[in-house]
Amino acid sequence: MNLNEKDLKEKVKPGTAGGKMFYTAVFFAAGILFVLLGFWKTIFVVAMTALGWFFGSSQDLRTSVSGVVNKVLPPKNQKVEYTEEELAKVRKMKKEEADKADKAGE
Repeated sequence: MNLNEKDLKEKVKPGTAGGKMFYTAVFFAAGILFVLLGFWKTIFVVAMTALGWFFGSSQDLRTSVSGVVNKVLPPKNQKVEYTEEELAKVRKMKKEEADKADKAGE
C-alpha cells in the first residue's frame, strides 16, 4: 500500500468529516439505485461492480479466479497431505489434552 492509499483511507475513515461525506454519497447512490431499478436489479449491479473490482485488482487473474472457485466448489477426492511439522503440532495438542484430562480425573 503506497502513501496515497493510506492518506485516502484516513480521509474516508468513519467518524471523520471526509468519511461522513463519502458514506453519505455511497448510501445516497445506493438509495437512488433502489428507487430507480428496484431491489434485484440493484443487487445485480452491485454484484457486477464487485466482480469488476475483483478482476481489476487481482495481479494474476487465473490464480485469483481458481482460488475463488476452489473455495466455493472445493475439488473432490483430493488427497490431503500434512507436513511432519503439522503432525507434530497435532500430537503435542493431543498430549496436552490427555494430560489435562488425567489431572482433572485425579
